This record gives sequence, C-alpha cells and structure tokens, in this order.
Amino acid sequence: MAAKYRNLSLLSGLLLFVSCIKEQDSLPGLADSVHFNIQEAVSISATKSVPAEEAVEDLPGSDGMLLVTHCEDMPLTLPDRSFRSDTKATPYGSASDMREVPFGLVAYTYDTDGAAASAKTHYAGPASVSYDNTAGKWLPDTPLYWPRAGKYIQFYAYTPASAGTVTAASGSNPTVSYTVPSEVGEQRGFLVADPVQRRDNPASSPETDVQLTFRHVLSGVRFRIDEDYDIESITLSGIPDTGTYHFDEGTWTGLSQSHPESSFTLNSPSPLSLTTNEGYKVYEPFLMIPQTLPAGASVTIRVNGENFVINMEGRELQKGKLITYTFTYPR
Repeated sequence: MAAKYRNLSLLSGLLLFVSCIKEQDSLPGLADSVHFNIQEAVSISATKSVPAEEAVEDLPGSDGMLLVTHCEDMPLTLPDRSFRSDTKATPYGSASDMREVPFGLVAYTYDTDGAAASAKTHYAGPASVSYDNTAGKWLPDTPLYWPRAGKYIQFYAYTPASAGTVTAASGSNPTVSYTVPSEVGEQRGFLVADPVQRRDNPASSPETDVQLTFRHVLSGVRFRIDEDYDIESITLSGIPDTGTYHFDEGTWTGLSQSHPESSFTLNSPSPLSLTTNEGYKVYEPFLMIPQTLPAGASVTIRVNGENFVINMEGRELQKGKLITYTFTYPR
C-alpha cells in the first residue's frame, strides 16, 4: 500500500512538472538566453547631427576681449581622457572600447505592441552586462532568458552601470537618478541606448543578438583662450547638478542643486596638448546635465590674475552637445 501511494505521489509530481513546462512553453536553456551586441558604426553617436552654431559677444569687464560660443555634436572621444578601465572612465572611441566597462540593463514585458507604461511588467534589472571574450558577446552577469511565446520585451541599457540609481517597477517606465560628480576630473560620460522592443525568443532568426545604439545624454562645456594668455581657474556656480532621466522619453526632469553652494572648479588647469589648435589653449571639459540655465548661474574665469564673471542665465546646455566658450581678442 505504501508503495502504491509513493507511485501516486511521483505521478502527481510528474504531472505538475509537465504542466509547468506547458505553461512556460519550454524550460530555459542556453539557446533561450538573451545576449547583446553594440553596433559598431553608430554605437556612440550623439543626437542627430546639426550644423555647428556660433555666437559672438563682448566679455563683460574686459578691455575688448570677445566671448565666442560654439555648439557642436559631442565627439566620439573627448581628447582629455583615455576612457579606459584603468582610469575608471567610460570608453567612447568605439564599440570595442566599450568592452572595458559593464553597462546596466532593465527589461519589461507586455502583451501588445507599444503598450502603455501601465500595462508593462518589470521583468529584469537593474542588471550588469559584461563583454565575454570567449563568447564574443555581451552577456548579463546573471543569466537572462527570453519570456514565453507571445510576449513582447523591451530593453533599456545605460553605461556605465554604476552611473546612477535606477528605478524600475511594473506599471511605470524606468528612470535613473543622476548627480554630477563634484570633482571635474571624475566626471565621466553617461550614455543611454535607444530602447529596443523584441517579441519573445527569436531563435528562428539568423540574428538573435539584441542590437544596442548608445548616445550621450549629458552636455559638455569647455573653455579655450588665446595662446598668449593662461586660464588660472574656471568655476561654474548656481547650476543644477542632480536630476532624473526618463529612458522612454529621453528627457531630464526634477533638476536641482545637490547643495546650496554647489559649484565646479578647475584650479590651475593645464591646457590639453592634444586639442591646442588654431592659436588657442583648450581646457578640460565639464560634463553637465542638459538644461536651460536658471537665474544665478554663472561662470567665473580667472585670467592672468583677473576674474571675469559671465552671467549664464538662459543659456542652453543641449543633450549630446559640446559647447565651447572661447575668450579671444578680435583677429
């Protein structure tokens, strides 16, 4: 009798096991795992390219010096930093350079194409994704599997994985809270991939990698001056340095200053030899949150023992753009 009950128990367990397999379509296996690829050609592109913009104005308090503002797409490689893992920086130069640093990942599932946030279910992440040299692919540090058949899945990626605090929950789109490092030398690029939607396991497709395209979401601000002069210090003041980035909308909200007296200063900066050109000395850039600068925002430049204060209210720091301020006399 005991053997009979044991057999019934085994049979019940087997039926439950088969039921679970049917519910999930298949047990996850290596072929069902998700892996990623970063597109080589456009992996680190800025926002859509536009012609460079330039404006010229008098520098307040100077003896005829001009302030020239030049806005252009953020370059693939900022020449002042090597962007390698040994400098704890985020690589820019190419998709292969990005293999030095893990990127972060969040995934959601839903039932209908282009579902609203309220209909999305948080599926995975925040997770770290690293490049596996043996596999030749980007693999999540913890295995991630495709959802069962019929489900849509959307991936959100950002680099570096440690850039900020990510919030991801069912019924709402993911966000990341980010604060600009107070030390200019520690400010690194923050890049976000275009959201990617796929439908369940594409095992029948010849290309199963999830293709990611990363873009700059910060704004670069740098300064240069006639080669006959030296900038002794640069201080940005009154500029909001913390905010929330929305992955789906590609926008920043909730900008504020992390503390009332927050400022960013480069003391005794050395000109960047790689970018000294056209008779100018070029200095290390600041990487800031894109915004329209508020009242009280200013830049103080100390040149040859004299301070020049520039009112920055209303100036635009555009996402994915590098803004260069040049101090020069008419040529």
